[in-house]
Amino acid sequence: PERVDAPTEVNVAVVVRGEPRKSTGEETWHAEILMPQGRGNFLPGGKQRTMCIRGPHRVAQNQAFEDARKFDAAGTTGDTAAVKNVAKEMIRGGHFIP
Repeated sequence: PERVDAPTEVNVAVVVRGEPRKSTGEETWHAEILMPQGRGNFLPGGKQRTMCIRGPHRVAQNQAFEDARKFDAAGTTGDTAAVKNVAKEMIRGGHFIP
């Protein structure tokens, strides 16, 4: 995964800088991945309809990269539901990966 301003490729996770924490002003990072939305849904001009799935905001940049690796692993098959489930587990779990 790489660090960018926003994801541009489908099924490829990236790390994006988030808003600073309001309580401490610390920088935050989160993983994002574009996944296909629906089956064969295309926009005018032939572009595929996509949705952006985001992981939780992390203070540790290396943890956001670990989240992106998990998104990449789940997104290899193109199964949007699998990636959404990974994101839900990240948010519910609240685990810190040192």
